[in-house]
Parts: sequence; structure tokens; C-alpha cells
Amino acid sequence: MKNRDLIIQLFGDRPQTRILNFILTEMSFFNYSITDIAKLTGVTKPTVYAIFPVFEKMGLVKKTREVGNAIMYMANKDSPIYKSLQKFILESCVGEKELEEVLA
Repeated sequence: MKNRDLIIQLFGDRPQTRILNFILTEMSFFNYSITDIAKLTGVTKPTVYAIFPVFEKMGLVKKTREVGNAIMYMANKDSPIYKSLQKFILESCVGEKELEEVLA
């Protein structure tokens, strides 16, 4: 199992899990538009538009800037839900000793 796809492996290959997986892996470092997210996750743009506000309300993502007409988003690393999910992924992918080293 690829570490990057842990969420999909656990919860199934559905649009919500693809987007959540993308938020937790790729959006931690870069800004993306809805169009980018749709292309990179393989989820249709209308579906991303329908699902994404839920993640925004939960505080998992935040708007960072506008580029032309596109609103750019990034993972909200300060969100308690984001932090818990990241910790879960780390704990699932590495041993306890390695986790302590990563978090130190």
C-alpha cells in the first residue's frame, strides 16, 4: 500500500476520499484551484464544487488567494481535524520509534 493512498485504501475510492487524500498529501504544500483539484484527483469539476464546501466548513482547507477568476486553496495545517488526520496517517505508515523521531 502506498503511504500517499492510505485514506483511499481505508475508506474506498470515492470522490470524497480522493479529495480528502489530495488535501492531506498535496495541498499541504501548494495552492490549488477547483479545476486543478478536479484534474489531479480524477473527480469531475461539478462534483468537486459540490463536495469541497464541506471540507472548507470543516476547516480542512482555506482560501489563500485569487488568480484571475480562480480561487486558490491550501490545506489548513492549523485545523485540529487536519492535525489528527496527519497524525493518524503518520502512525499508520511508520513505527512508533520512527514517529517519535518525526514529531520531535
